[in-house]
Amino acid sequence: MNRHIILLMGLPRSGTTWVAKILDSDPHTVYRHEPDRGTTLKSMPLAPNISESQALRPAAEAFASRLLNITKPHVVGSQPKFPKVYRSRVVSELYDWNVKAAKIASAAHLNVPIFSMVDWDKFPDLSIVWKSVGSIGRLGVFVRVLENPHAIILLRHPCGHVASVLRGEAQRKFAYPPSEDYGMFEILLNTEAARRHRLKLDQLMSMHPTERLAWRWVILYEKALNDTEGIDRCMSIRYEDICAEPEKHARRVMEFCGLSWGNVTADFVKNSTSAEDKRYYSVFKNPLRSAMRWQSDLSTEDIDRIYRVVGESDLLRLYPREPECEDASSTDKILQGD
Repeated sequence: MNRHIILLMGLPRSGTTWVAKILDSDPHTVYRHEPDRGTTLKSMPLAPNISESQALRPAAEAFASRLLNITKPHVVGSQPKFPKVYRSRVVSELYDWNVKAAKIASAAHLNVPIFSMVDWDKFPDLSIVWKSVGSIGRLGVFVRVLENPHAIILLRHPCGHVASVLRGEAQRKFAYPPSEDYGMFEILLNTEAARRHRLKLDQLMSMHPTERLAWRWVILYEKALNDTEGIDRCMSIRYEDICAEPEKHARRVMEFCGLSWGNVTADFVKNSTSAEDKRYYSVFKNPLRSAMRWQSDLSTEDIDRIYRVVGESDLLRLYPREPECEDASSTDKILQGD
């Protein structure tokens, strides 16, 4: 059975979880949080050329067909949880207990599956929301071979992205520091984007960590945008624009995906942007403050390093450097659309 799949992809620390939860708030969606994490999709390269699309079709289709049957807690137990048409109140309560038990077990390093408790064949018109920060380099292949996808590329200001990753590295939030993941950089160097910039591994290794992260941002977003150019089922949107006008752009994203705007979605957008949870992975934050935090977190030297890299790319048009200014008008200018 072919399902409507919504692919939401961006780099880590780019607001993907928040936007994914907006999509998840529709009662007709099934949310899958990073189902491709680690080696789960090892049969597909992390950054394949789109010329390989047909050869990779079997692997992509096989993975997509398994999305509804995943039981891993990190994939299906993501919070907050929303009411769904495919679960009655009683079943929803049982499901909640299953999620809680799985999370308690996970804290004790035990694996307890989370069962869907749904006969999916009775609900053929549901949309699967697949959120990923690991497969953005594969997006061009996915949109060419999957049967009925919509794809959203979520961009974040390069300074905001780099600042957040560096903060996570300092807090040891990652198993391995992204700025030193030379295995990943070797993979990226084989992309057309990296070849266009004539990048070499020894060159990257000699750079400041801030510059390496900026190059990762450039290469992966150039690849994703180039690989999906001209495909009308794909859209790109800036995290900062959603932060500046959450309801306006959330409605735009929902409409693009063919999802409904109801009270649950409206309440989530309102509540998630009016509360403040300082935890690193929280979706409840003042969005504009979160988006612009890099202005105080990064040194002038780091901002200069990032813009020297971004200045080598056409992506600079999305995030032109603005003169430093103390008043609020500078933030307004940064957040204006193209």
